[in-house]
Amino acid sequence: FHLDADAAVGSLVDIDAGILDLDATGVLALDGAGGIDIGKETDVAVTIESDALDIDASGAVTIDGTSTINIGGALAAGDISIGTNGTARDITIGDNTTTSGIIMTTGTGGIDVDAQGAIDIDAGTTSAISLQGSANSDFTTSAGALTLTSAAGATWSTGAGALVVSGDDGLTLTAANAAGI
Repeated sequence: FHLDADAAVGSLVDIDAGILDLDATGVLALDGAGGIDIGKETDVAVTIESDALDIDASGAVTIDGTSTINIGGALAAGDISIGTNGTARDITIGDNTTTSGIIMTTGTGGIDVDAQGAIDIDAGTTSAISLQGSANSDFTTSAGALTLTSAAGATWSTGAGALVVSGDDGLTLTAANAAGI
């Protein structure tokens, strides 16, 4: 079976069928000088099943949906990598519009954050930051000083046991006003 149309801009091949099944023993190639549209009818489902799927664009790749967008939602144990090819780039997750949020949930593998530059966590002008551990925890610098500053009164306390404050070269407690220490 051979189907042809001429190269004129208005040339059209229109196939109407209840089901259209295309099979090829080699590569099935779709090329369009003006682009390739799949699912042009409004709100039809498009399913892609493949051994491997490689999407490579010379421009931007955009995935949008009016409902949830799920990446890695199927029951499979493979890793998910984003921006790992060694190219210098920013990776942006989320937006600070109204009630937007980011939820990170892990199993016993935890969350490992490694950065060559500074890590800046900014809670905004009216938001709090809470760090809680369910086991022994530490906040350590391998070089330089550690500074904790509070805009108002601060409390250091323990739920059980002694509060130990130690300094390699001594301990200095100062107060900036007459109330003293």
